[in-house]
Amino acid sequence: MSSETDFSVYRLKIQPGGAIETANPYEFCKGEGIVGVGWGYNPAVLLEDGEIEKVDEMPDTESAVDRHNEIEQRFRERKSDDYAPSRVKLNGDLKSSLRYMIEDIEKGDFLWVNEGSEFALCKVTGDWETDLDLSAEKQDEFESNDIRNFREADWEVVPYPMVPGFVKRRFAGQGNTLSQMHIEDSQKLITEQIFAVSEFDDATEGLSAAVSDQLRADVTASQFLGILDPAEIEDIVLLKLQAGKGDWSIIKSTTSSSEADIECELRRIRDDEVERAFVQVKSGNASVSEEEYVEKAEYGDVFFFAEEPIDVGQHGNMFEISPDEVFEFAKEQTGLLPDSALLKLNAYL
Repeated sequence: MSSETDFSVYRLKIQPGGAIETANPYEFCKGEGIVGVGWGYNPAVLLEDGEIEKVDEMPDTESAVDRHNEIEQRFRERKSDDYAPSRVKLNGDLKSSLRYMIEDIEKGDFLWVNEGSEFALCKVTGDWETDLDLSAEKQDEFESNDIRNFREADWEVVPYPMVPGFVKRRFAGQGNTLSQMHIEDSQKLITEQIFAVSEFDDATEGLSAAVSDQLRADVTASQFLGILDPAEIEDIVLLKLQAGKGDWSIIKSTTSSSEADIECELRRIRDDEVERAFVQVKSGNASVSEEEYVEKAEYGDVFFFAEEPIDVGQHGNMFEISPDEVFEFAKEQTGLLPDSALLKLNAYL
């Protein structure tokens, strides 16, 4: 790792399971200037018979890990083989979310946080703390939100159109509460740059020329696609099919098709004959199975785009659009790119 990227980037979903119904842990953390998770140290079920004493503070990381292991061991003794540990793995190691918050995260690291359509980027400024170190009044607030392990952090809310695609994809579907984002150095530098932007300019005048110059500099297809979200990549693939040599036209009604295996249908006229095509676009690590499109290929061409290679050589009427082809189109026809894509590329390249 270069010295420029001597920091880590994490993904955090602030949704602890023990928060009371009226609490909003995400807004609570934003208001307190912290990032945090649950897993408190004094569950009532363990205290009712005096098996584990209450503690007033947690002096260091090692003590916290020992405390978690002790609590988990008592749960195992009570619930025997049916118990699935919540704080630690079966081998006694802290589960990853808790380990990251207590042990691994360092000052200067970044955390992407998401709640609904809002994304925030947080830069860690403090060491690990627990609610046990707080006043009784504050402990009640933190317990209500189930924020029990936390670090001070500076927050920057990032406008949704300006959130890079590699971030949005990490929050799609299920995931751990807190996980490290193993991303390229260029994407880490983009994260650092985003945090440094105090105000985002939403003006697009003159952007296409500036972005065109940037794309023709030392930029790779992977860097280009990593900045864009799935919808923007889909737009550019469809623009290529329409504005490129293919001269295809989109059938608008098919863009909201109930068929999950295509983005839309296309039409064109060649030698007075109407031709039909189908398009499927996948971004990130998502893959495509060309075997599922054999039937559609009987009615027209099928175009695939994915960032991972696709083998369509054995199938007639099936064609791959490669990342390099999309990147080359973007360099040649930069003015056609969506405004949100232009703004991101101008800000982050």
